[in-house]
Amino acid sequence: MFDFIPIQLWLIALLGLFAMPPTRYVWRHLSHDARSRDVGRPPEDQSWRSERRLYLSVALLVALVAAGIFILTPFAERFAQSAAFWPAILGTLGSVTIGSVVKDWRDGRVEPLIRGVSTAYSRETQPRRYWASLGWNAVLGVGLLVASLTMPDSRAGSGCDYSDDEATWASALQACDAELADPDIGAAERATLRASRGSIHYMMGDYPRALADYSAALKVDPANPVTLYNRALVHGRMGADALAIKDLDASIALRHDDDAYHDRGLAHLNLNQFDAAIRDFTTVIARDPDHRFARVNRGFAHAMLNRAALAARDFAAVRPGDAGWPVALRGRAILAMQRRDHRQAIEHLTAALAIDPADRFSLAVRGDAYRLIGERDKAIADHDRLKALAEQARQRRD
Repeated sequence: MFDFIPIQLWLIALLGLFAMPPTRYVWRHLSHDARSRDVGRPPEDQSWRSERRLYLSVALLVALVAAGIFILTPFAERFAQSAAFWPAILGTLGSVTIGSVVKDWRDGRVEPLIRGVSTAYSRETQPRRYWASLGWNAVLGVGLLVASLTMPDSRAGSGCDYSDDEATWASALQACDAELADPDIGAAERATLRASRGSIHYMMGDYPRALADYSAALKVDPANPVTLYNRALVHGRMGADALAIKDLDASIALRHDDDAYHDRGLAHLNLNQFDAAIRDFTTVIARDPDHRFARVNRGFAHAMLNRAALAARDFAAVRPGDAGWPVALRGRAILAMQRRDHRQAIEHLTAALAIDPADRFSLAVRGDAYRLIGERDKAIADHDRLKALAEQARQRRD
């Protein structure tokens, strides 16, 4: 019914309700200062005044103002659209209500909540109404807490999510399309769905559609580090390493993630920006000394710069059979080429191609090595295979 009202206004209205009691107390405390009373009138009862309560009220108002500012940020909008939003709100209301019950029990004075009329009852003068109101507030507080713990996930049952199970991708994609067809969903939820569908497209190898979905999500939520990172992966798959670096720069500025540093290092490698790649890989290694991929890729960058000792030290981190072993073989082949030991380079590259026959880098360098030792037929065969793989990659991108 009220979908046209932004969620931020609902939250600010809620903060306004929280702010009313401390605001009234601060105003009353300041306006009833004994030092400014009319001396012609009898002294006013000041027993209700408390410096401690004044400080607590001011602190609460400052916290509420800070929360109001936070509400206007993109992070708050993402939280408001998340499944944890309403449980958190109900839990907060319940906790505050239970806290007020404890306070009213200690003070001997209670004001019933949600009555429409602001009336306070004293335990000494109105015991029946006092205990009834205190009980009502306690039941309300407990009810809010129970509701926060048992409230169903609003996104439970949504099939628009990806997993590593390839068999679920087609059905997940259909679920995303169906949910995005709903004209009543908000902009933030639509962006979340587009990002989820982008991930499914990415897993299915449909990079143009993945790029379109991630870009649409980022128009609504441009400061989402995960979506920025995911779009960078798509750019990398599509050969746009400069764009990948731009997205990774933005993602890292928001969240210092090892994978983002590592993937940015790989993008720098693809652009022959070896010193920049080494800086990124070194950052990863400093954060995780056991990160073998970062170490072996840093060794490859050192090899491209003909820093044999540094490359050898990094290559020592991997062994035959490790996932990073082909990178070490390629790096050692580069060092052999720099020594003009073309036979040794061919041996390393052939071993790398035995692990990954579609290794385009190894095919290109081995073809050059064959050409340099005069084995022209083998060089042509490698370059023909390289052209075929490049055409296959182009067709996948299109």
